Order: sequence, then structure tokens, then C-alpha cells
Amino acid sequence: MKVDVLAAMILALHEKRMGDVAVLKAVASEPHENPVIRERVKGFMDLNLKRVDMAELAAMPKGTFGRAYSDFMRRYNLGTVNLTPQLAGLYARFPLSTRVTRTHDMFHTLLGCDATTVGELGTYAFYHSQGYSETGSRVYRFARRAYAVVNPSRRARLRHAEEWGLEQGRKAVCLIEQPLENMLGEDLKKLRQQFGIVPLVED
Repeated sequence: MKVDVLAAMILALHEKRMGDVAVLKAVASEPHENPVIRERVKGFMDLNLKRVDMAELAAMPKGTFGRAYSDFMRRYNLGTVNLTPQLAGLYARFPLSTRVTRTHDMFHTLLGCDATTVGELGTYAFYHSQGYSETGSRVYRFARRAYAVVNPSRRARLRHAEEWGLEQGRKAVCLIEQPLENMLGEDLKKLRQQFGIVPLVED
């Protein structure tokens, strides 16, 4: 981990900027981003900084993407990855890794993946199949081996989630390029159809 990234992480932790901490962890190893997709998401800086309010999403009608995202986050006691302008230079250096970190749990919601090892492997396989970065592919390859060892009773479910993620990644639009924060009020099922996603688990 580079000294400047470590220092920035310590400061972000002290100031309780947990979204920034999440991105700093993701870029600590200087990730190898897909250059084509990287260029396409370079202009998403303002979108990355758009604050997502869980209370507002929780008040949305059932069936909306935002309500489903809020329900997912509450079910697993997760915190939203809201970013601050303080690391704008870092975001500019690693736009794709920033975007993946920012939208990770939104992906879980759209893909119908829970937050267990099964759901995580399905999501990682999707990332790998869409070709976001070599770093992401390494995480996927590590997870597919490690999760099977840690959860031997779930090997069949893990294998199914992996195969599903690889297939969905090939069939769906490039999901990381979608302005998801601007779509939270839309119907979840219609969004999935628009993106070409058949969820791992139907709601």
C-alpha cells in the first residue's frame, strides 16, 4: 500500500468518511482497470458524489429499485458508499475502481444476489465476465476457490451462482456504465429487463 493512500485512509477513518475509506481500500493495490471501460466512466465524477439518502429510499414505493436497495442495505446492516470531494484526485486516477466500489451493493440488488458467499461469488463472477479489471478478476478467482473451502456444504449453490454470474455478465449491458443513482425511483423489474438481467433470486 502506498504511503499517500495509507495516510489518506487514516484521515478518512478519523473523519468517519467511510465511503472514501472503501474506495481507498479498493485502489490501494493500484488496480489494473479495463482501459476502454475506464474511459467511458471517467465522466461519472458528479454521479459518484451524488449523495444517496437511505431514509428517502426507504420511503419509496415497493417495487422500485431504490426501495429494494434500501431493504438490502438494512437487511445486512450495511452502510451506503457516499463519497466526498476530498479524494477527487484519486477518483480521477481510478474512475472504474471508484465506480465499482460505489455501486457494489446496487449491483447486488439489481442482480438478485444476497450478501452471503453465494451472492458475493455471483456478483464477482458478473464483474469478471463483464471485464472491468484484472484486479477484479483476481478477486473472483480467489473467491471461487476460497468460498468452496470455507463453505463445503454450499458448493453446489456456489457453483450455480458462479455459472449464473458468468452467463449474466456476457448477456447484460455493461452495467458499470449505467447512471444507477439517477434510476433509483424506477421499477426494479423493468430496469432488469432494460439491462438484460435475469436475477439469481427473484424478489
